[in-house]
Amino acid sequence: MSYSVKRSRCKQFFRVMRITTLLLFVFIFCMHAENSSSQNVNVTIKRSNTELENVLNDIEKQTDYLFIYNKFVNVDRKVSVNLKKASLEEVLANLFAGTDVK
Repeated sequence: MSYSVKRSRCKQFFRVMRITTLLLFVFIFCMHAENSSSQNVNVTIKRSNTELENVLNDIEKQTDYLFIYNKFVNVDRKVSVNLKKASLEEVLANLFAGTDVK
């Protein structure tokens, strides 16, 4: 292989690497996470002596969240909650107070 062919391939390789690196940085900066309005959602819920699963279903209907839990979460547990325009974090803290769920 001649010197010019090797040099040409080397230049092409570095050009591809520069473009790949540039695209990588563009995608990384586009995916920069910060609080959005969906993370600051407020929920109004009033339930008395209702199964936890039903309350979580109500929250799912009011928000874009989907709750997935394992068998160790007792969703048959009866809960009472009465909150107006409370943050989702506050509602969940209220529902899971006194449990190991965090």
